[in-house]
Amino acid sequence: AWTAMGGRWEDLLGRRPLEMSKANGGRVGLRNIGNTCFFNATLQCLSHVAPLTAYFLTQKYREELHEGHEKQGRGKLAEAFAALQRSLWQGPAAATAP
Repeated sequence: AWTAMGGRWEDLLGRRPLEMSKANGGRVGLRNIGNTCFFNATLQCLSHVAPLTAYFLTQKYREELHEGHEKQGRGKLAEAFAALQRSLWQGPAAATAP
């Protein structure tokens, strides 16, 4: 474990441990499900923006979720993006479904 971005983003992310897969971290592909190639390319680009990825992998985003309002998504998009980041950076698979 190492701190988020080796200390570079500590003010934003704190000192949360950041685990990466030594075998596949950041080298996991996204399976094409029908016509998702442009969507997958966008997700791959976002997953390589270091501060954004660290923000989700350290679960810092959870501090900013608004869970109280019934008609809002209650952070479902953020949770789904965080799960995808875990698959891309911390999982054992060589490819995952978006």
